[in-house]
This record gives sequence, structure tokens and C-alpha cells, in this order.
Amino acid sequence: MQFMIAKQPNCATRAAGLVFKFRITTLNALALLVAVNTVFAFQQPEQSELPNFDARQNIASTNSNLTSSAHEAAVGRLKNHLPDLQISMDPTLHRPGFVSRRNGFLTGTNGGGAVISKSALNAVPANDPHRIVKAFLNEHAGVFGHDSSALTNAVVKRDYVTKHIETERRPPRRVRN
Repeated sequence: MQFMIAKQPNCATRAAGLVFKFRITTLNALALLVAVNTVFAFQQPEQSELPNFDARQNIASTNSNLTSSAHEAAVGRLKNHLPDLQISMDPTLHRPGFVSRRNGFLTGTNGGGAVISKSALNAVPANDPHRIVKAFLNEHAGVFGHDSSALTNAVVKRDYVTKHIETERRPPRRVRN
């Protein structure tokens, strides 16, 4: 039968443990001191705050038709045609920032469909490359707070047409022997 005798730590290992604990305590105190100093580093400016020169807030406060009942009625008419319509409002201008549908496009092929009337589509020249957009804006000016005349001085940043590819998923063919 063998007996195991527990060894008592010698003085060298005990001293090394104390040095390690001292170093950890010192590092923690130093980190706490740095954290406290950075909290008090922010100072209020001596001069007064600069005035807000954002002209968009003045435009938004004077153009209140988008929060009116006329705006709500225009959105309601558009949603009658497109039940899955999504309109996200710009928080500064209080105008639609993005208009989309969950399933499909806002208009039909070549601007057709129930969303744009024939008269609104025919009011825009047929050779205008942005005919459908302008007819949509003219038809639903109450939603946006302006018609297509707002695009007169607009600069086109991107204008592209993507190729839509329809795919069909078919079950795999089984080969018989």
C-alpha cells in the first residue's frame, strides 16, 4: 500500500503567488483610475451652442398637407388599389421617403394597371424616358405633396433597367434501370 504525502508549498512559490496577486491588484487599480479620469474628461463648451441652419425643418413645418386629412385620403385611395403598399415617411421632411409593395411593382407593364389612369399617362409625352414616374406623381400628388413638376430641375443619379429572369423549380428526374 502506498501513501501519498501532501507537500507544503515552499517559500519561493508562496512569494511568487503574492507577487502575482500584487500585480493584478495594481493593474485593476490603474484601470479604475484611467476609467474615472476619462469620465470627467468631457467639458461643456464655453461659448453658446450654434443655431440650427437646417432649412428643411422650416419647409417641413410650413408644408403640413402631408399630415392633413387630404394626405390621409390620398394614401387611402392608393392603398385601395395596392393593399400591400408600404410607405416609409422621411422624419425631417414629413414626406414619403420610400414607396414600395411587398409583392410586385407599383404599376403594370408600360404604366398600365389601376394605379395610373389613362389620362394621367397620356398627359406625359410618350418619348419621355421617365413617363411612368411622372404620371404616377401626377396621379398621386396628394400622397407626395407635389406633382411631376418637382422633377424639372432634378438630377438623375442612376437610371438603369435590370433583366428579370423567371425560374421554375422542377422535381429531379428519376432514372430507371
